[in-house]
Amino acid sequence: MSHQPSVYLIRFTLLLGFFGALLVLVKLVWFSAPAPLPPSGEPVPSMGQPQPVVSAVPDRNTVAAQWDWSRFENADSADSGADNSEPLSGQFDVPTIYQTLSRIRLDESGNLILDQVVLQALNRALDYAGIEWTEAKLSEFQGIVAAGLPGVAGEQAVRIIGDYYDYLQAKQEWFELVGGTGADSDPVAGFDVLVELRRTYLGEEVAGKLFAQEEAEARYMIQSMGLAADGELDEQEKQRRQQALHEAFVNRAPDIPDWELRYQQFVADKSRILQSGLGEQEAQQQVAELLNQHFTLPEQALAAHLGLDQLP
Repeated sequence: MSHQPSVYLIRFTLLLGFFGALLVLVKLVWFSAPAPLPPSGEPVPSMGQPQPVVSAVPDRNTVAAQWDWSRFENADSADSGADNSEPLSGQFDVPTIYQTLSRIRLDESGNLILDQVVLQALNRALDYAGIEWTEAKLSEFQGIVAAGLPGVAGEQAVRIIGDYYDYLQAKQEWFELVGGTGADSDPVAGFDVLVELRRTYLGEEVAGKLFAQEEAEARYMIQSMGLAADGELDEQEKQRRQQALHEAFVNRAPDIPDWELRYQQFVADKSRILQSGLGEQEAQQQVAELLNQHFTLPEQALAAHLGLDQLP
């Protein structure tokens, strides 16, 4: 795959790690109650570490429920799913790959829902312990995914894994190029070229969905840094503006058609459930069902930061 990213990337990409650290610092300094992460925000182990056990009865709209174990019944090797494929090298463990991808959700048409869960799975998958990645090993890994996950979801997963691998390889090369050159450039420009890099390799739609949360946090952090550095504001005014910025970030509206009307209808219906006197477990179940009535699964992913399914 051939891409020509902006030359500014060489000057700015080292700021990425700096962004993350500063975001945490800003939240600690200015806010005593930072916004909770969505359910997918827990620490993610690499594929070489023990994985969490998947429920015996997985959600039917997940990779776990759609995985085709019959393709791996041969005890000696598993067909990679491609014509004239070679037997597996033995470096990849199919159950581990399954566990890594199992929580990825599918929409009503069987398409992958691109969200934080997918991003975490990609990072974990390509951090497979003991693997020195080559094009051949990547192809083998993709073959296992194609065999285990049939249909359009498997095709999408294979393509995104390949594109994400290219993205990580290119980013690493540029990190090495700028190592030791310093990172004293404009943070806003640095963020912009990082966004450009993601869209160059993954495409506008895929990158926008995968990195929606991360990029929203980066924009929030940059704005917060600007307020903190504004010498024309006193500390009280900075505090006030930081609080307003934080609230706007936490409550930002997702890109969902007719969002405001549908959200208000959902809140009203949820309020009736909460006031009905039901036990916590039954109320949680009814709220989850209500969420599915008001919003599709992809829309729920876009609104995950709002915690619509959470009880007070």
